[in-house]
Amino acid sequence: MVLMYELTGYDRLTKRLVISIDVPERRAASAKKIAEIPDSSDGLGSVPLSNAQAEDIARIVEVRLQDGDYDYFLEPFPDEPQHAAR
Repeated sequence: MVLMYELTGYDRLTKRLVISIDVPERRAASAKKIAEIPDSSDGLGSVPLSNAQAEDIARIVEVRLQDGDYDYFLEPFPDEPQHAAR
């Protein structure tokens, strides 16, 4: 199973997901390094990020974070191939 990652931000008041930014596969290793995910990790589970870490990840994927009060995470999801309709 190949894991992809996204940078997410949850509004601290409502706890709703308000930011979801895909991290391209070519930037995943850099994002994991910024998030301090060890190479020995299976990569499963959301990793809480500081504002500085979130800004650094946003910078490497060439996105500007919107202003606000958010809890940031680097979240994995499986990269499942698209199956042709039968």
